[in-house]
Amino acid sequence: SEEMLRVSSFRRASLKSESNTRKPTHDKPMYFKRTETIDQITQFVENATPSDLPKMREIAQNRSWGLQQDHLTNFLIFKNFVRLRAWEDAENEWAEMRKRMAPDVRAWNLLIASHLQRDDPTTAMECLMDMIDANIAPNGYTFHEFLEHFHQKKQNETSFELLEHFSQTPFPPNFKNWILLLSNFGKAARYEEQLRTYRKMKELGFKLDTHGWNALLGSFSKAGRVDLLECGYQEMKDTNCPFDPVTYMALIQGASIAAKQDLTRNFIEESQLAGFRHEGLYSASIQAMARIGDLQSAEEMFRAMQSSDIKPSNQTWTVLLHALGQAGKLDHMVALFKEMPAQGIVPDEILWTTIITNLARGGRAMEAKQLLEAASNPPKQVWPIMRMAMQSSKRTAAASMATP
Repeated sequence: SEEMLRVSSFRRASLKSESNTRKPTHDKPMYFKRTETIDQITQFVENATPSDLPKMREIAQNRSWGLQQDHLTNFLIFKNFVRLRAWEDAENEWAEMRKRMAPDVRAWNLLIASHLQRDDPTTAMECLMDMIDANIAPNGYTFHEFLEHFHQKKQNETSFELLEHFSQTPFPPNFKNWILLLSNFGKAARYEEQLRTYRKMKELGFKLDTHGWNALLGSFSKAGRVDLLECGYQEMKDTNCPFDPVTYMALIQGASIAAKQDLTRNFIEESQLAGFRHEGLYSASIQAMARIGDLQSAEEMFRAMQSSDIKPSNQTWTVLLHALGQAGKLDHMVALFKEMPAQGIVPDEILWTTIITNLARGGRAMEAKQLLEAASNPPKQVWPIMRMAMQSSKRTAAASMATP
């Protein structure tokens, strides 16, 4: 990336001196009549397809309609050559634009994007430096294009160096650029780099809000990186950043994935003391308690939820019933399942699948079938799952009988 930032002055000077003159048009067929209006031509250009490129070239080459005076029309032609990936035509139009007027930031950004689309970040960087030399300040979209390109190429570290470099210039990247990089590191499972990016943001005076922290903690949580999770938790405390239910959901989930029982309980207790009444938070807490093997506390929390004004949804019921099934407590799972009609809850496809698969795994597929047959209008999608469970159960029983 340092090599990319160190643009050759000779190369840039030669780029500026190149003249991409167009070929004469007298031997070209005339697709347009002079009676056609600028609006008609503009509409055509906006909707052009690759088969329309000959017409596009005529519009670009025959400027007797006064198009050369209209910056928006010049940009329109250039933009649509790029859209159609007609790179040589786009470069010719860019040369015409530079002869007739000073391209604005939109045009420069589109030029940079066109080179990145061709997987040529070096030339894109040269264009960025030319843009600055032309006294056009890059904006957030300029850096956004580089960040997206480097992320696709799994080169987020180069993005970090780019943002870090330009943060020391009169053209610093904006807050959204840094947030995008933060997100890209998370998608690439580069969690230490995520935290390093946050610390660089903090050094530059950027402050993460609750939404930003939730995204960061969510990444750490899914990876089970409780060390980074605790670090982020403490940073939020130190910067007086407000916590919300989503914050605690990430903390609770991450601690339970890492099998940190005491930490899981501490986060759950803290969320309750904060007074949040949120079904997703209850569901995450129940799942976390089940994950660390404390089914009693999970059910107590479920019962507390039932007695409150927040009624468990199918999702929360599924979380608890699945935990009971996985622990082999099938009788208790079925007993709770039978409570659902009295609670006004109609089991959905996911919940039925949980019941069927857990009973079938425990050798009780016939019981699952009886529950399904007794139900009122169960989802149609569940019956194929039930048939597969019955077939699997029969094969298991046959194999068992064949074994001496």
